[in-house]
Amino acid sequence: MCLPPTERVGQPKVRASGAPIPPTGALIDARSMGTVLREEEGLTVAEREVFWGKGPRAKARRALDMAEVAKHDTREDLWVCIEGRAYDLTKYAKHHPGGWQCLASLAGRDATDAFVNFHPASVYRSQLPALYVGDVREPETTAFARDARALRTSFLQRGMFETSPAYYYRLVAWLAALLAAALWLTVATPYKLCGAVVLGCFWQQSAFAGHDIGHNAITHKRSWDYWLGVVLGNTSGGISLGWWKHTHNAHHVAPNSVEHDPDNQHLPVFAVNELMADGFFSEFHGAEFPFTRAAAALVRWQHRTYYLVMAFARFNLYAQSWAHVLSADCARGWRRAEVGTLAGFWLWLAAVAWCFESWGGYVAWLVLAHAASGLLEVQITLSHFAEEVYHGKPHNDDSDEWYRNQLRTTLDIECPAWLDWLHGGLQFQAAHHLWPRLPRHALRQATNELRELCAEHGVPYKAMGFVAANRRVCAALRSVAVAERTPKRA
Repeated sequence: MCLPPTERVGQPKVRASGAPIPPTGALIDARSMGTVLREEEGLTVAEREVFWGKGPRAKARRALDMAEVAKHDTREDLWVCIEGRAYDLTKYAKHHPGGWQCLASLAGRDATDAFVNFHPASVYRSQLPALYVGDVREPETTAFARDARALRTSFLQRGMFETSPAYYYRLVAWLAALLAAALWLTVATPYKLCGAVVLGCFWQQSAFAGHDIGHNAITHKRSWDYWLGVVLGNTSGGISLGWWKHTHNAHHVAPNSVEHDPDNQHLPVFAVNELMADGFFSEFHGAEFPFTRAAAALVRWQHRTYYLVMAFARFNLYAQSWAHVLSADCARGWRRAEVGTLAGFWLWLAAVAWCFESWGGYVAWLVLAHAASGLLEVQITLSHFAEEVYHGKPHNDDSDEWYRNQLRTTLDIECPAWLDWLHGGLQFQAAHHLWPRLPRHALRQATNELRELCAEHGVPYKAMGFVAANRRVCAALRSVAVAERTPKRA
């Protein structure tokens, strides 16, 4: 099903943007994922035979269909199908670096596109063979899915998955300047509140780098990126990279699912859709989110409290970070590093208090810094809060549902290229959701080509400006609030 590393896709047509169009029918070159072609051409014949289930160490092959795979759809009995092959992930799920929840959202389903776009090619070689169950008869692939996969192959061949070191050197210099300015204004000048605003800007901007690191989009090496995120991100921002990966991967796999997407589970403060207004069970948290009287009172005014909550949402992220690193879900071998770096954040934040003459001044500085960083929380929610919400696992009715589901549940924010620094890549949600390992500097080009692809196939693609997106989210929140105020018929 995969193209051999030596094969290349032809380029007979050219899009309006000047980018080549791989021919319909080009398949996923999954072994080339990540740091990309040069890393993955070392698969030996023996390794390929084991992977395909033909070698001397391979398991006995079984002929299956998707109906059989679909029976194994729980955490306790978890199978997935990847490129026409079934794998039993039941025992492995608790060791999965991205958390077991994202695997559970795909249990009993075809996970081909999710797997290929989230994992380095080494996973094919080192882990999948041992989990192989049998071959599965695949559904017919749609033209849109074939072209979307071919577009990704084209990105690989053009080097778009390769990181530009110069881009991230400039980014590191920018973040260092922001942090230094914030601390200098706070400690060495009377303009301490200005320092608070700059610190909030630093947290907002550094979160984008943490987002890149969390998707292994900088070095494309999971352990290296994890160390970068834990040592630099946790210490300077106070939010656990392990917690972020745990929740964010689940969000990517099942965006806007009532039960499976933790990024939309905000009761009692918000109900982003009427489907949540009666309460629900969170498969991610393993707990009920009841629609209590307190929730009803808050939801009725959620369109008015939205920006106030966003200004202080960071404190909730601190609490969730500590809950994660102290729980059984914290990745093996990382707990000490996570706890130590998070404690380091609170130590330097507390040390800043010594330069204030009163506790009141320090509290005002702390509140203003967090309020300034609230822009990040708004940016995060704009792309999903007002989009399609559904019950249960992601739709899986056809071979292109991975792509269509991501496009249905995301909204891009339009902005000129010179403002890309302000949005940090979050404005390109659709392309990022489809190809999360693309480095940030490649997202604008990928977005342009994705829009052309959607237009060719008549697939809806949603994008609007920042102000219009804010209005859209407030209107969606208000719609639920008004519905909750209206007496329900018996």
